[in-house]
Amino acid sequence: MEIAKIKLIQLCQHGDLMERYGVSLRILGERDLVRPDVLEVIDEAVETTKHNERYACSFPFLLPWGSGY
Repeated sequence: MEIAKIKLIQLCQHGDLMERYGVSLRILGERDLVRPDVLEVIDEAVETTKHNERYACSFPFLLPWGSGY
């Protein structure tokens, strides 16, 4: 999860680039499986990009192994 946290922080730092291309982030899965510090970064990334409507970039990394999703 630490790598995901680092990459999401980097995406937030380049919010202008995400806005220019109209990319919004979507996170799929069960939030209760994620550490609170990572959830904060996830929420910030989603909030930062929520107004972008051209493309949706979905991250299914919060799905439990063997899930029926």
